[in-house]
Amino acid sequence: MFEVTNYAHPFIFVKGRRTAETYKFEIGDDGTLTHSEARFDQGDARRTAIAYLVHLKMAAVTQLTAASSAAR
Repeated sequence: MFEVTNYAHPFIFVKGRRTAETYKFEIGDDGTLTHSEARFDQGDARRTAIAYLVHLKMAAVTQLTAASSAAR
């Protein structure tokens, strides 16, 4: 299992609960996630980071929609 421990744009940190290893991803201008070391075991950490970012984006869209509806 992995969890996002910190997000400070453009960096997102994902920690593995079992190994306590932390992965630092950088969000590029085009939205891609990069890692300083290309490693075979970063797939699950990358998916966790992407899911977190999607969740943030969906929450922002929901808030904008609610604010727009309330303003009418």
